[in-house]
Amino acid sequence: MVILSHVSVSTKESSTCTKEPPDYTSRDGESHAATILLCRSKGSQTSLEHQLFMEEAYNSAICFKMLRDVGTSDLLQIKYITKKIKKMAQRSPNLVMETLYDFFKDNPEMSCRHRLRLFQVLVAVIGALDVLEETWQKCFMQLALEHMAKSTGFSV
Repeated sequence: MVILSHVSVSTKESSTCTKEPPDYTSRDGESHAATILLCRSKGSQTSLEHQLFMEEAYNSAICFKMLRDVGTSDLLQIKYITKKIKKMAQRSPNLVMETLYDFFKDNPEMSCRHRLRLFQVLVAVIGALDVLEETWQKCFMQLALEHMAKSTGFSV
């Protein structure tokens, strides 16, 4: 990161990313360099944000696929999937929790067996985390209550 000691281009002007500095700043070449540097910096920031977005989308899709596979896998494969999701949760807990929650909500007709296996994965993920945000605690508590109600035939 480069920090300039003198920048005479205003923030508004630099946000337009003009290659030519306004007339009143063309006294020295330093203003022009600052404008270009700010534009590159914004471009790099946008590129970094795009890269992070794409990485998060990719990881979410991988997590979703593993959650889907839990319903049809044998016990050894479920153990492996659970381990992978736990590792993912340690790096990106909100991504995993959100994907788990969305999976439950988007698939209300999944089998009881699949649902139970997902709750087992959830328990393993929660055990791997240091702290579970209160929001997630409430969301998953509600999901567990809904599951118990479906399993027993009662309505919540």
